[in-house]
Amino acid sequence: MANARKSVNGPYEPGSATRDVLQLLANRWTILVVKSLQPGPLRFSELRDSSGLGAQVLTRTLRTLEENGLVNRQVFAEVPPRVEYSLTELGRTMCPVVHAIREWAEDHAADVSAARDRFQRKARKPTGKTGSAESSRT
Repeated sequence: MANARKSVNGPYEPGSATRDVLQLLANRWTILVVKSLQPGPLRFSELRDSSGLGAQVLTRTLRTLEENGLVNRQVFAEVPPRVEYSLTELGRTMCPVVHAIREWAEDHAADVSAARDRFQRKARKPTGKTGSAESSRT
């Protein structure tokens, strides 16, 4: 038998399609843009105001979402030009996922904050051990 190693990560293997899509979904800006576009199409400035993102970050995020088939960019032949962004059918399938993530965040924000506080208090607390490598260096 050859030296074939079985992948431990399966669909989460670097470069896998599943991992690529999860990275797109896990991007914090993706969530904000999808949430903002859920009610309907928005112009760039409306989307910027709604999401709270800066122009450069929003532009990059929109391009990535458009490239991946989640956002549609429609240019209207008007003077001045008008551009609207909307979720595609595929993008709309993310809405329940974004909603579930938001609900989880709201339900557990206090728990996460308490855990963070406990961790930070523990990290600052001196161990009180003598003879450690730290104390021997001083």
